[in-house]
Amino acid sequence: MYNMYLCLDCDNIFEYPVRYIESHGLDSPPYEEWYGCPKCGGAYVKTMPCSCCNNWITSEYIELHEGTVICDRCYKVKNIDDAV
Repeated sequence: MYNMYLCLDCDNIFEYPVRYIESHGLDSPPYEEWYGCPKCGGAYVKTMPCSCCNNWITSEYIELHEGTVICDRCYKVKNIDDAV
């Protein structure tokens, strides 16, 4: 499974975060450094597409033996006692 990221600020999907350096007008370090979204510089989380609905997964999911991943909106956990 390849790594993708979802920006929490602009919803951009990207493969690699960008390193930002902000000097705040200083002539020498320490400078503020962070990794962020290449589009807006915002915070991000890991993500992957759901094999059923293609929505981006950012939390719990199910992985089947053949590698299929399914988001929590595409499955429902049931108990055998609930079967009709």
